[in-house]
Amino acid sequence: MSMFNNLEEQGNKFLNKKVPNIVANSDCIEEAIDKSYKLYQSQYSGCPNLSHCGFDEKITEIWNEYWENYNE
Repeated sequence: MSMFNNLEEQGNKFLNKKVPNIVANSDCIEEAIDKSYKLYQSQYSGCPNLSHCGFDEKITEIWNEYWENYNE
């Protein structure tokens, strides 16, 4: 059970910390998706909470949430 919890924590770290950082440093959504996917493949592909999340849609959602703060 602890291995599963560790993988889930890593998946949450990816979605909550790594991807927003990538989004902040990307010029467009396509770049953010590409960089996020490469990082996912190299370090986070074993995380169970990421395997079925609809990768492009999730990154797009994070992109929109991040940049929404600057459009108000």
